[in-house]
Amino acid sequence: MTPPDARPSLIFVSHKSTDKKLAQSIVALLKGAMDNVRFFLSENIEKGDEWRTAIDTALKDTDCLLLVYTDATHDWSWCLYEAILFNEIVRRPDPEHRKLYCIHLPGSPPPDPLQDLQTIAATNDDISTWLANFYQATNQSNAFKSLEATAAKLGEVLQVNRPKQYITNYLRPSIRVRPAWQTGDQQTLNWLDLAKIPPNLPLERSAVSTDDISASQLGFSQTPGSMNIVDFLERLDNEGSQAERGWIDRFLESLQAALEGRMADQNVVYFRSVRGNVLRPIIESITRSQDGLECTCRVVFVDAFSVPPASNPSQLQLLANGLRLAVRTRLEVLDRYRGKMAKERLRLMATSDPVEELGKLHPLGGRVLEILRTIVLEAEMQGSRLEAAPPPLFEGEDQTRYEEMRESFKSLFAELQRVIEEEDQEREGTYARTEKILDTLLDLNKEYMRIAAPRFISLLNARMGA
Repeated sequence: MTPPDARPSLIFVSHKSTDKKLAQSIVALLKGAMDNVRFFLSENIEKGDEWRTAIDTALKDTDCLLLVYTDATHDWSWCLYEAILFNEIVRRPDPEHRKLYCIHLPGSPPPDPLQDLQTIAATNDDISTWLANFYQATNQSNAFKSLEATAAKLGEVLQVNRPKQYITNYLRPSIRVRPAWQTGDQQTLNWLDLAKIPPNLPLERSAVSTDDISASQLGFSQTPGSMNIVDFLERLDNEGSQAERGWIDRFLESLQAALEGRMADQNVVYFRSVRGNVLRPIIESITRSQDGLECTCRVVFVDAFSVPPASNPSQLQLLANGLRLAVRTRLEVLDRYRGKMAKERLRLMATSDPVEELGKLHPLGGRVLEILRTIVLEAEMQGSRLEAAPPPLFEGEDQTRYEEMRESFKSLFAELQRVIEEEDQEREGTYARTEKILDTLLDLNKEYMRIAAPRFISLLNARMGA
């Protein structure tokens, strides 16, 4: 028996407020078998008392702290504060008589700061072993008689309060990519240090895995195992084994940029899938382990509505793409903003409409430039690269004029980037130089469509035998 004049042991029970009933059930079971012990639960602090002071005082007087650790997805910062405070101030000077216990559910390991402790999994064997140690630390005697029964009841209570398991159904097919690191660099590998990620990772050697539903949505008859990323992606379109798949190269470039923490131009990567629809692979998330040794990217495939490029676009295809993008430039940039920049800026500054709140945060000129830049990127995706030699789309003087217009557009686009960066910072907000460039772009746009539209119709009629 415990000597009648012995000081009662104080047991501090740390838990989430959402686990209040579970903590109370555990205390009730333990008190029913033990004597000369007191349990501290934060719920028992009297109304009007300073709760932080009460907790700090209880922690300093505590003989044992029991952390009831349940759902690892919750925020445990306050409970860890209590455990660390007890461990550093009370337990460390007297580890033989002051005990820190952490009881957790199987499959939900204790938090990192407590990894060096011998924790208690919520199984009959672990709970029985812990109770024997706990009873000895608190000078119990009679409690040992019902140890197994108490352990069984505690196990039942903990299992009943096991966190709910949720099943997530993703609405789009996805894959998991494990990016490849350079061979021989394993000693310095650290995915957390973005500044030291090489600019030329061998990402074509990366591994890909997917789930059953995603595999079916992507056209596989059965779920493949881990595959090389290029081999996997090549199976997603219907171009055949000999095709040049520029979209894969561009996707790997965007993956490299994302891993380096840079903005990736994912909006220009798309292809026609084996099912016939057009898909765009989007890098949705990058997960890095806390030690920096592992990295996984989740890539989602979303529907795209642009026509994917052919491996070797014909004159007809290049003209069709050029006309479509010229129309986009006219509708999305020139008709919307030319002659209206100053007025639109004043409107954004004056409006209090909450719908416009985010738009007001981004300079108007930068918005115009980004729209035009996206159109240029899509043109390059379709095979019309400004830096490449101009393709022979016209005949005679029209071809000469087409080549001159390409050069004019390149210089205007470069000038627009410089001018907009300056005019976005000007308080007057007239955008006079930007407006002048947009006027010149309109002239080029009209002239291009004047020569391109008839040429496109001529080639189309010839192809159809009209």
